[in-house]
Amino acid sequence: GTILTDDQTELIASIKMCSDILLWTVNDFMDYFKVSAGKSLDVVQTSMNVRDVVVGAMKVMQFYQQSDTVILEPAWFAPEVPTIIEGDANRVRGVLLNLTSNAIKYTAVGSVYVNIKCHQFTKEE
Repeated sequence: GTILTDDQTELIASIKMCSDILLWTVNDFMDYFKVSAGKSLDVVQTSMNVRDVVVGAMKVMQFYQQSDTVILEPAWFAPEVPTIIEGDANRVRGVLLNLTSNAIKYTAVGSVYVNIKCHQFTKEE
């Protein structure tokens, strides 16, 4: 195989990220139309590395952030956050991308922070 330069490796990573974003966007549209038609959303619960999901979403947001007046800070994880959790990685990523993009959009000047903490739910919640 061919050994890639650092620039080529970075370009390939950017292309992959863009294709992932396109796929997520198409899936979001499909979910929207599914809900609009009165159908329920599919949730695929698997083991996921929460740090990989969050850091990946933050890389996407860094890629799209165009503001010189807003800084997206690196994600912070509380010490008690486990590495592996059960959940739907695509749903978690989608919610995180939506919240973060809105935070950037509605922050005129300053920083946007993403802090990940654990919350133990009770049966009433």
